[in-house]
Amino acid sequence: MNTENTKRYAWLEDIFSGTINYLKSCPGICEVKVGSRMSVSENQIKAWENANSPFLLPKDLKSFYYFSDGLLINWNINLKGSVTPIGQMQINSLEKLMKVHISMDEQLMNRFNQYFSFDDNGKNNNDENEILESNKSDEKSINDVINDNNYYDENLPFSLQHDFITNGNIMCGYLLYNCKNYGKVILLYHSKLRAKPQVWFIDNNNEWNFLSPNFMSYFRLMVKNYGIYGWQLAYLY
Repeated sequence: MNTENTKRYAWLEDIFSGTINYLKSCPGICEVKVGSRMSVSENQIKAWENANSPFLLPKDLKSFYYFSDGLLINWNINLKGSVTPIGQMQINSLEKLMKVHISMDEQLMNRFNQYFSFDDNGKNNNDENEILESNKSDEKSINDVINDNNYYDENLPFSLQHDFITNGNIMCGYLLYNCKNYGKVILLYHSKLRAKPQVWFIDNNNEWNFLSPNFMSYFRLMVKNYGIYGWQLAYLY
């Protein structure tokens, strides 16, 4: 392992708070494979945002991409000589953060409305500031973002909102991770919250399920559950 890869592995271990070494130390767990890519440039971020206007990458996801253009950690378990894949922690590269089709109907619209909240004017109070911040070069490291207590705590209950999305507003989703046999993790945008997407999960029945209010809280959940295949299903309601 060369110096650059050694440094990046150390960063990954720091981000994952010892998770990688813990998995390697567990009896029966084998073939813990860690893969990350070189960081994304600011120009690449701007190119993605221009191509997907009016939506902007949120600052937590930007910080992640400035650290690594995607992530893939696989781990297996050895049971009686048979090696079985058991977990995967993956974030798509910026290139693979691609738009997904949303078959909108009234029921789905009402479901989305439960989780996107607006003030009386139909605007999110923090949206303009968020967009301004997103247009600046983000100096926070991915470690700073992970340790930022302003991000959602997944252990707290999430209060539902009941403001209705009016006709003409756009819902747009991008693929964060394809869970193969379980579903897809989607970065979901509302046109009035252009820089504040949520993370949702589409199960195999094509049902949309809320997972977390931002990318970093999803990232924490992924690490907390060691990326065990199908862990997202435990958070559906």
